[in-house]
Amino acid sequence: MAWLIPQLGFDDLLASELRFLDGSRRADLAVCSDKSILAVEIKGPRDNLEKLVCQLTDYKAMFNEVYVATTSRFLPKIRVLAPTSIGIIEVDVADIRLIRKSRKKEHLEPLSSCRWLTASTLRRLARQTGPLPFDFDNETARKILTKNFERSTLHSLAISSIRKTLANRHQGFIAELGKTPTLDDLKMLTIEDRIKL
Repeated sequence: MAWLIPQLGFDDLLASELRFLDGSRRADLAVCSDKSILAVEIKGPRDNLEKLVCQLTDYKAMFNEVYVATTSRFLPKIRVLAPTSIGIIEVDVADIRLIRKSRKKEHLEPLSSCRWLTASTLRRLARQTGPLPFDFDNETARKILTKNFERSTLHSLAISSIRKTLANRHQGFIAELGKTPTLDDLKMLTIEDRIKL
């Protein structure tokens, strides 16, 4: 966090444990600019790499840029497991080094963009395309949007949706942030799960 925060742009929003793919995955850290979203998967000394390939596949689908931050212990394995489009950051007690820069996609794929949209936004946009049954579901709405909207338009809608979700949390984080980020600061950035009644 201490390394990442000074690199943020003025309008960048930071998040911790950002849920994606309908809540089945969480990005350890995410940075959303006004045009793209970046994710960082953290693999600490007590983690393992069993699920890393699957995780990175999902990250690549849902983010413009992806990094893995890890210790020297995992660095050789991650170099092999992570596609060359995935960036690598080495973290140790004394220093943080950028080992490999990620390749940035200009736009998300249309279906990936739609997966960032709320159910109400999906339904509203799908209804703009013409008459639809009253009880259509989110998957149907996503398919309709991918057929009727430009890739760049869906990408912009996705980024706007993410930014709306992150804005209040990020502003509170910045207002409370001291000279050195703490675990409490990190918790403040975490988007809490919604309580279901």
